[in-house]
Order: sequence, then C-alpha cells, then structure tokens
Amino acid sequence: MSQETRNKKLRLKLKAAEADFHELLVASLRKCKDGNRGIFLTESKASRMGDVYPKLVWPEAKELEKLGKEIHSLRGQLGESIEGSLYARYLQYCLKEGANVPGGVKLAGELLAGMEGEEKAGKPH
Repeated sequence: MSQETRNKKLRLKLKAAEADFHELLVASLRKCKDGNRGIFLTESKASRMGDVYPKLVWPEAKELEKLGKEIHSLRGQLGESIEGSLYARYLQYCLKEGANVPGGVKLAGELLAGMEGEEKAGKPH
C-alpha cells in the first residue's frame, strides 16, 4: 500500500472520529445541567482524585476520552498536531481545576457557545 493510499485511509478515519466526537460532545454539553463537573470529569482525572470520583464519570465522558485518544493517534500518524482541534479545546476545559472554576453548566454553556459561534462563522470543527 502506498503512503498516499495509507494517508487517505487515515484521513477518512480521522474525519469520521472527529465527526463522532463533535456529535457526542454537542449532545453531552446540552445534557450537562447538574452543576457538577459533568462531561468534563474524565476517567484519568477522576482516578487521581480519590475513591468515589471514578463512579461519577459519565459514560459520555468515557466515550469522548476514547474517541479523543483515537483522534490524537490518527493525527500523530499523519504528522498533525491536535492543537486547535475540538478535542484539544475539550481537554483544556477538562483540565481546569481549582476553587474558582465554574461548574459543568457554565463550562458546557461556554464551550457550546464558542462552538456554535465558530460554526456560524464557517469554521470547521
């Protein structure tokens, strides 16, 4: 298989993974009404926080983390950075910590508003 053919296949997989990630993220952000970390509490973060936190990780967050790892891998194979991607932006929100960090509702609203603004401006996700 030529490098060009391989890259085309990887790009198709990447496009599909990023579309799935976008769809799940938007649906999850709209669901995030509990005021807790919601969709922004990932398994990797919860495991560092203590015994009870892994039980609070949403199934959607687990799936987003899985898709994100696939996106990161595919971009790496293509020699592309995740910088500027929707996955990278989601990670930035997940990494926010501290007493002054807003809850899931505000974070979800902020990220969703930014995504919708970009879509209106014609920027790809």
